[in-house]
Amino acid sequence: MRKVTITDIANELGCSPSTVSRALRNKEKVSAETYAAVSKLAKKYGYRPNPNATGLVNNRTRLLGVVVQHLEHSYFVKVLEGILATCQAKDYQVITCISHGSYEKEKQLLSQLYNQCVDGILASHSHETKNFSHFQEIIDASIPMVFFDRFIEEIDTQCVISDDFDGAKEAVEYLISNGRRKIAHLMGPEHLSVSYYRYLGYREALKEAGLPHDQDLVYVMLDEHGKDIANKELFLQKILEIDAVITFNDSSAFEVYKLVRQMGRSIPEDVAVIGFSDDPIAQYLTPQLTTVRQPAFKIGQRAAEVLIHKIERNQEEEIFPSSLPQETASTIVLKNDLIIREST
Repeated sequence: MRKVTITDIANELGCSPSTVSRALRNKEKVSAETYAAVSKLAKKYGYRPNPNATGLVNNRTRLLGVVVQHLEHSYFVKVLEGILATCQAKDYQVITCISHGSYEKEKQLLSQLYNQCVDGILASHSHETKNFSHFQEIIDASIPMVFFDRFIEEIDTQCVISDDFDGAKEAVEYLISNGRRKIAHLMGPEHLSVSYYRYLGYREALKEAGLPHDQDLVYVMLDEHGKDIANKELFLQKILEIDAVITFNDSSAFEVYKLVRQMGRSIPEDVAVIGFSDDPIAQYLTPQLTTVRQPAFKIGQRAAEVLIHKIERNQEEEIFPSSLPQETASTIVLKNDLIIREST
């Protein structure tokens, strides 16, 4: 009842274990007769490769780490689904790590993934993270890394993001085309790339329409604890003056719904509201929320594809170091869609 090994198959066929290993890994490396014989015996005995032993031989574990700050929002759940679908198709296993928005926890998780000898890491850094040296240390240790959703300018590696600038710009242009002129913006943490580029898109749309950019209408969505709208009292006062709001994400748009009603105003008659990410709840609100839909599943899918390509390319370069051109870092930007509903 013991597990059949490569050596058992080799002994029965009268060949070396390395020949059996080559046949199981790549039929092109052995004769057709040998491949057929090995495959027949492997099937007969229900042979399964030992992934730990294979990893030791190939210096690979076929394990990937994913670091994300939370899975509370459907956006990150969909990104993870895209990652898992791609990894499953490519025969990689995934270790999912959640930092809960903590910089210290994020550093600890990266260290754990390093010790587990993952082949590569996919990461979306937390909103607390402003020092990125722990990511650079992983890259310096020759572990391939790809960022998703948000990128870090200081680190030279690939990333997969949605077009935050164009998504926000298109949303504000739509508001302006519908006669809205006093448009507020709830932005995310100021140091996040996603927040910064959505703010730039908001500002550019106003500029192209010849509307003034009033910094008093721009509010940071999160307080120092990442829990609530910063300067909420000031924003409440502005609700009486504005006629539209574009928010950093759908969660903050839900909060805006409450605040607008608290001030005795209605949506969309007095204040139009646009969110970002297209949370499933958005279509069940009253009124239904207009939002910028990000291609979350595709972001996860492409990020995993890029990482696996980097891993397998590195292995090829160990065998054929001079035949492949060097790969340069790049950013893959995917288009968003404006989903128009009742709130505008």
